Amino acid sequence: EVGIDSIDEHRSNGGEFILFDDLADPLCSTLNEVSEDDDTPVFGKLPDGSWLMYDPRLKLEENTPTSHLEDGGGLIQSLTGGESRCVNAPRTFLNENECTLSFSSTACGSSGTPDVEIE
Repeated sequence: EVGIDSIDEHRSNGGEFILFDDLADPLCSTLNEVSEDDDTPVFGKLPDGSWLMYDPRLKLEENTPTSHLEDGGGLIQSLTGGESRCVNAPRTFLNENECTLSFSSTACGSSGTPDVEIE
């Protein structure tokens, strides 16, 4: 069984879903993580015969106090042209034991994220 759940049922009339499981087909590893306006749509057929269209706009990343994004989401923010935001939180008494300093070149900081040139 495919692990998908309907999302935003009120606005999409039950027509939008999110996949929580990894896809096993090797062809899936060739899909772009970021879509462009001129990309060809990608469709998938579910075991029940229904069809879904792949949309990579949403990629869930684990970001918890004990397993956080090393750059605070800086690379994602740069790759999406600012459509996504940094997800790092300021140090407080609630997270001080898990807080770490990032040395990532794409880390979010008080001066924003670095410019990333995509070729």
